[in-house]
Order: sequence, then structure tokens, then C-alpha cells
Amino acid sequence: MVAAAFLISAPVPALGFSMLAATTLWAWLEPANRMRHLARGKGALLMYALAALGLRLYLALEADVYGWAAAFGSVEAAIETLQQGRGLVQIVAMLAILYGIPVGYLGWLVQEFVSTPRSLVAPGQTAQEVIHALRTRGGLSE
Repeated sequence: MVAAAFLISAPVPALGFSMLAATTLWAWLEPANRMRHLARGKGALLMYALAALGLRLYLALEADVYGWAAAFGSVEAAIETLQQGRGLVQIVAMLAILYGIPVGYLGWLVQEFVSTPRSLVAPGQTAQEVIHALRTRGGLSE
């Protein structure tokens, strides 16, 4: 994950950091499911880093034009076809890296946020703290 931040140019590190910040905030807001949120966030960040590094590795590869020339008939046809294929893969991968994965993760976080009610007064409370506050009327009877 850290390697992806140093090897890939902007905005990938910023998007990865925002995903990390959202995961940390969400884990703080819902301590009862903290481990589940951190595990899912770690999985999403790992998938994001691997997708970015995979694209970087794919773009660094050089195809054997002369090997493909036998299939396409000429070296020029092979070069043109390989460049078109490379451009198509690059566009789809960049759309996934810049929009698909971060927006999908954000959508999952919003869905989780909306589907589970929490305290508006103290969002970081555990279930034990909420029950204690209810039983003691906010600590006033102690």
C-alpha cells in the first residue's frame, strides 16, 4: 500500500489517503463493529493499491512486436493493434482506479452509515457506555 503511494502519481495517493481516513473515522464512529470496518477498509485499500500497481506494471511491459506481426500480417499492423489494445486497457483501468474503486467504497460506507443508527450526542460511544448512560440517566444519579 505504501509502495503504491510512492510509485503512482497523483491523485492516487490522495484518494488512497481519503479512503484510509474514511475507514478510520468510520471505525471510531461505530466501536461495536470496529474490527469489521477496519478489516473491510484494509481489504479495500489493498485492492486499490494492487490495482494501481498492476496498471503500473502493465504499462511497463513491452510486447514482442515481431511475434505479433506473424499473426497480424505486418509489423505496422501489429504495432497499431497493440497500441489500441494498450490504450483501451489503460482507459478502463484508470476509470476503475480514479472512480470505480473509491466511489464504490464510499458508497458502501454511506450505506453502512445510513443503515445503522447511532447516537447523535456521542457517536463514539460503545454499546456498554450507552446502556450505562441510560441506566444512570447520564451519570446524574451517581
